[in-house]
Amino acid sequence: MVEAQRELQHNKMTSHRYYPWLVWAVTVSFVLFQFFLQVSSGVMADGLMHDFSINVMGMGTLTAVFFYVYAAMQIPVGLFFDHFPIRKVLTISTSICALGCFTFALAGTITIAELARILMGAGAAFGFVGMMYTVSVLFPAKQFAFVIGLAEMVGMLGAGGGETIFAEVVARVGWRDAMFGCGVIASIIALLMWLIIRDDIKKQVVHAEEKLSVGVALKHVMSKGQAWLNATYNGMMFITVTVFAALWSVPYLKLAYPRHSETQIALLNSMIFFGIAVGSPFAGWLSTKIGRRKPPLIVGVFSSIIVFCFIIFSSHVPFAWAGVLYFLLGLFCSVYILNFAIASELFASNVRATAIGFTNMICMIWAPILQPMTAYLLHLKASRTAVMGGLIQYTIYEYQWALLIIPACFLVGLFCIMLLKETYCKPSSAS
Repeated sequence: MVEAQRELQHNKMTSHRYYPWLVWAVTVSFVLFQFFLQVSSGVMADGLMHDFSINVMGMGTLTAVFFYVYAAMQIPVGLFFDHFPIRKVLTISTSICALGCFTFALAGTITIAELARILMGAGAAFGFVGMMYTVSVLFPAKQFAFVIGLAEMVGMLGAGGGETIFAEVVARVGWRDAMFGCGVIASIIALLMWLIIRDDIKKQVVHAEEKLSVGVALKHVMSKGQAWLNATYNGMMFITVTVFAALWSVPYLKLAYPRHSETQIALLNSMIFFGIAVGSPFAGWLSTKIGRRKPPLIVGVFSSIIVFCFIIFSSHVPFAWAGVLYFLLGLFCSVYILNFAIASELFASNVRATAIGFTNMICMIWAPILQPMTAYLLHLKASRTAVMGGLIQYTIYEYQWALLIIPACFLVGLFCIMLLKETYCKPSSAS
């Protein structure tokens, strides 16, 4: 009797018109959290290098293992969402992420720390795709780009503001206690996932398409050249977050503005996230309004090249103006959110989660490649004459040289978008 009453109450909640937004909110909280994990390494870099006795190459590897696993999991993640209940998948993945945070906080060796980062990456891999899949199930197709843009706004505001707060927390209590707190937050999100999301959420939308097997769905997505072009552009733009803002921007800014505190540096770096927060929903709205995806993508990549070159070659501009440049970089690169809408439009609903997962995989796979590659270029260019505490001290010039890899990637993205066909914001009905 009690169980029947609970079921009745749950059915009333899920039939409410605001229920899609409630599910969106709880999935976005996980997106916000996993974005925060992606960018937290830069704030902890000094403490991690000191406690584990590693140099920038070791730091790049420690950061990169998160993205190796995150990227490798993206296609399996899409397949999971296409074939298993959303509620169970998201609850378990968030719990794995929490376990990783707790393990990282207690790590005594670099090996355990890397294992913890692997757990965090494996759990976090489900966040963004899970949010987009629930949006594709619960919201009308015409709202997809705007709603995921809104989610990206919330995620980036959280990542930006959270990075500044996290820098202050790390300065006060140390990175270990700070990461333990992250584990507690992830545990709370997992509980909310279990309480709010229903197992039969997919049944609220009737899919006319035939359900495909795992192998057929994967082959169908990976055999389409347009999917590769779309995903590669997405990855080339998102390295602004995963390679620059998440790792190398903070050390670079400490050299450029040595008189400013770590909290001020973190705030300046977070302007990238605030720019993305403003640009993401606007890009989604504008693209849907004009009925085209490519024009905002072309303008975004051109503008990002110009602004990034200003950032690395104008290292002595006033601190406030540097904040403006960082905001503009985030604003222009935020167009990458449209690639997920394109991925959704290129395929029918029976492989949509797999397509989104594939796009996110190609997007994230560049982080574990380019983070250590940037470290290698930095190390290659270093004079090795300035050493402090056993670690090489790099110069502004050496950072500028190494960071040229980012506008080079933007140019690759420009090439891809020129070859990408316009979808005109219309979802595909053919599998």
